[in-house]
Amino acid sequence: MSSLSARLGVLRGQTGAPGGSERVHPASIAWEPDKIVRRLGGEWIHDGVLRIRSMIDEPTSRENPLIMADGSQAECFLDTETTGLSGGVGTSVFLIGMAYPRDGCWILDQLLLARPGAERDFWEAADRTLRNRCWVSYNGKSFDAPLIAARSRLHYGASLAPADHIDLVHWVRRAFAGKWPDCRLGRVEAQLLKQPRQDDLPGSMAPMAYQTFLRSGCTALLRRIVEHHRQDVVSLIALRRALEAVYRDPKSFDADCERIGSWWLERGDLNRAESCLQASGTEAAQLRLASLHRQRGALTQAVAIWRTLAHRGHAEALLRLAIHAEHHDKDPRSAHEWCTALIAIQPDCPHHRHRLARLQEKSRQYEFGAESGSSRSVPAIRTGSRSRNGFCRDHVSRAARKART
Repeated sequence: MSSLSARLGVLRGQTGAPGGSERVHPASIAWEPDKIVRRLGGEWIHDGVLRIRSMIDEPTSRENPLIMADGSQAECFLDTETTGLSGGVGTSVFLIGMAYPRDGCWILDQLLLARPGAERDFWEAADRTLRNRCWVSYNGKSFDAPLIAARSRLHYGASLAPADHIDLVHWVRRAFAGKWPDCRLGRVEAQLLKQPRQDDLPGSMAPMAYQTFLRSGCTALLRRIVEHHRQDVVSLIALRRALEAVYRDPKSFDADCERIGSWWLERGDLNRAESCLQASGTEAAQLRLASLHRQRGALTQAVAIWRTLAHRGHAEALLRLAIHAEHHDKDPRSAHEWCTALIAIQPDCPHHRHRLARLQEKSRQYEFGAESGSSRSVPAIRTGSRSRNGFCRDHVSRAARKART
């Protein structure tokens, strides 16, 4: 409640409306373009469309870029401020920021819709920068891009769409969704970029600031929104570089090594995938690592991981050992032992029971072949307290008892 009162107090003080009850009809506001330029900066490129251009001190070149467009499209970092967060026909874009590389530096153009009736010129100006570029945004695929397409189609006659789109929020969620309470851009700035904002007007107040400007001509709050919006784009450029460092060394940033390792595995970089999965230490990551070893032909390492997990009563590891013993080692007795321990953990699975019945039949056939002196090759199965796979039968019983309790 105090926060709301403070915000209303700021608004009343900036607008000069006593008690916040006085409303000024837009028709009574004198259009003063020179005054707006003096307070916000920039230049008028159309009647009602203000362009505020600035430079961003971030390098445009990167060594071995990781987050990049699939093709050769030029990049454009994109962010918008809107009259609401719900989307739909009633929500419009009044401020759009587009940062693009030029002569070794980033140029940021912020287009302000100073008059709602100038929306056609607004989108025409945006189209000149956005056309045939790869957009880089934060949650832009879900919010900014659909809204831009709808408003430009409605007022400009052409639906603006990217040649490609990189949404950094998905990269952040993959790395930190399980580590942070949320993945808002403010959280990213504080936790990853180490640049928490000071005395910043939150973006949620953007609709109020814009409506205040339209009704009274006051630019005080709008100026702070423009600066907030500029910092959003600056953070996007810094975030991409930071994310590339996170994905190459997730452990140093306390990121989710398992999910990043799985991502590297999908990309086919087995060495980086192995490094990330080893750093994770979770059972799920160990299973992915064992599958990676199996894929690379390192069966000894894969079996070692499965055995470690099997000692903890892990069902998936027991299943993998049963399959490995049956089909690779050709050892139905050992496979039967693994499957017995597995059924003790998951007794209601019909697939496990079907596998156990098949292994029992295989074991009888192998034993019969060995006793009858058949020429059919029969694997030598060690007797005693340990089976061929080296797993103690007594431990199988302990795992079964542990699962029942």
